[in-house]
Amino acid sequence: MRKSIQPSDTSFVLAWLERVDGLPAFGAFVVYTTKGRYNKVFTNLSDIIKIPVAVIAGLILAVLVYEGLRLPWIGQVIPGVVWFRVDAAKSTMVTTFERDALQAQLDKERRDRASAEVAATEAKKRADATLKAKEQADAKVAELEAEARKANLPGWTQEELEWFGKH
Repeated sequence: MRKSIQPSDTSFVLAWLERVDGLPAFGAFVVYTTKGRYNKVFTNLSDIIKIPVAVIAGLILAVLVYEGLRLPWIGQVIPGVVWFRVDAAKSTMVTTFERDALQAQLDKERRDRASAEVAATEAKKRADATLKAKEQADAKVAELEAEARKANLPGWTQEELEWFGKH
């Protein structure tokens, strides 16, 4: 006949823990340790000691699976669920940083282009004003030359023009 499970029996507690959501690794660890090579150690202990030891071992394993293990000077040794989530968040943060940097560069180039267009417009206005002033000055010179010819005023001689060309 089959022996009935008593609430004080370790196997009853293990079966209950395996049914609890989120602790399958805990149950597998406890079953291995109680039925594996460590069986002699656990059989000598009373149920009052075995159950808390199994619970603590299961909690440690659950924390390692969820949180992972990070050691100083070494880094992440066992990546847990939290580590993967943080890693995913960091990867999108880098993308966000790059996007913001590119947007800032694009904004700067647009500002530079706008200021270059303003400078080009002002330079064109100055060039037009200079050209207009040159045309007025040329017209004034032509007018003065015409008056000088009418009044028979002497102009530059060929020797004077050669001298100005050399000096």
